[in-house]
Amino acid sequence: MAIWRPAPVNDEPEVTLASWRVLQTEVGDCHLVGIRPDNLTGRVSSPILKLDMTSLVGVTSTGRVYRLLGPAQWTSDTRYVWEQWCEMYQVCEWRDVTDELLATPMCRHHCADADGSKG
Repeated sequence: MAIWRPAPVNDEPEVTLASWRVLQTEVGDCHLVGIRPDNLTGRVSSPILKLDMTSLVGVTSTGRVYRLLGPAQWTSDTRYVWEQWCEMYQVCEWRDVTDELLATPMCRHHCADADGSKG
């Protein structure tokens, strides 16, 4: 399975992800990872700037909007895409913060806020 860069945000301003998780790298950036239900390809987002766990909508550093569909879950495809992305970007350590964010949907202490600071 090949890994490639996504289309420019102007060409694809919004993406829906199923079988999704929120993962935080060792530098503190959080990314969405999941499977696009429209074409069944995997996707890892750029760093998340805003994430509303109540409405399941996130906005990344590129301005792309991600809509999260269904329950948060790992699949073998989701894990594969994340592991390949980590290898490509030399991410050695990461943690899954999905359950923490779902438990406190109004709290943004795990990911960078829109101004780039850690909240």
